[in-house]
Amino acid sequence: MKNFMWIIAFVYCLNSFGQNCDAPSNPSVLDSLTTQNYDWKKLQFQSVSGSEEYRLRFKKISSTSWEYRMMHMDTSKAFGFDLNETYIWNAKAWCDTSNNVTSSWSIQDTFTTNSFIPISFSPIFEISLSHLVCDSTADLMFTLAQDPNEPDIATSAIFSSAGSFTINTLNDGDVVGEAFLMAGGGFYEFDYTLIVDQIISPDEAIIAMYNDSTGVIDGSFSIKNDNGGIKIVNNIPDDGNFYTSGNSSQVIFYNLFLNPGPGNLDFYTSIQSELFDNETHTIDYLISCFNEVDSWQTLICYPNPTSEILFFEESGTLTLFNSKGQMLLKTKANNFLDVRDYKRGLYYVHLQTKKSLFKTKLVLR
Repeated sequence: MKNFMWIIAFVYCLNSFGQNCDAPSNPSVLDSLTTQNYDWKKLQFQSVSGSEEYRLRFKKISSTSWEYRMMHMDTSKAFGFDLNETYIWNAKAWCDTSNNVTSSWSIQDTFTTNSFIPISFSPIFEISLSHLVCDSTADLMFTLAQDPNEPDIATSAIFSSAGSFTINTLNDGDVVGEAFLMAGGGFYEFDYTLIVDQIISPDEAIIAMYNDSTGVIDGSFSIKNDNGGIKIVNNIPDDGNFYTSGNSSQVIFYNLFLNPGPGNLDFYTSIQSELFDNETHTIDYLISCFNEVDSWQTLICYPNPTSEILFFEESGTLTLFNSKGQMLLKTKANNFLDVRDYKRGLYYVHLQTKKSLFKTKLVLR
């Protein structure tokens, strides 16, 4: 009987020891993003050994009731708070969710949210071609970006003074390009495949943006041969507010633009905000017939698109060009290239070995 009681006491002590649960420590707050409706703060704290999840609570300092959020093993997360308010918050650990073993609440931390300060409408627009050889098809790439707190873009249209889309070669369902979209100041990033959704006529088609992650069509482009040039209209869905929290999009149409004859080629755009601001851009190129599109061996490289390190299967003298053909780098390379210091866009990589010249297009995102 004594032995039996000793075993019970021993097990009780073990359980008591095993159920110890420390409170999270070092709560802190980082600014994240201020939008038209909310100020986003990142709440973080030091993890607790043996915890299974955490609970946060926060309230305006003048409020009598708390709001609660659960966090599953993540000790850093952003939440949206009302503007121009002071909040208090703290956290507790759940060390055993089955037996409801929790820590006490951590010490309280205080923070004050920011005001929303809008800035002027000033979208960034760039457009480029994979080559400038006359009467030959080329890839067409354009980018559009906004800083946080600019008025949202309502409509955007791109025009050219010459050239055309080879719409008569397309069929419904053809893959004609790709796109990358960043929204919410970086909270959302999506890759898209561009697919022919509808051919309206030999001079007009609808291109759908197929979301590679969700399998849903999130938007579309109308492409058209119009007034001796092209017209591209992006249909942008309404997001329910008038200001952006920061966004950028990069779109590439594969081998779809037919360069005109020799001479000037002008691209221009008209971008209107949801608050009726209007912004225009003009970008000029010179089309030439004196150069031919080189034949080359394709450089096998990966990942492409990328934003960090580009790997390839050959070694030699590597040259990097931007989309306008300007040389940015020439160096001896041994199977990789660090591209983290270059901005998003379309580039060209040439690699000269002892036997061959390899070339490829590179997309940085």
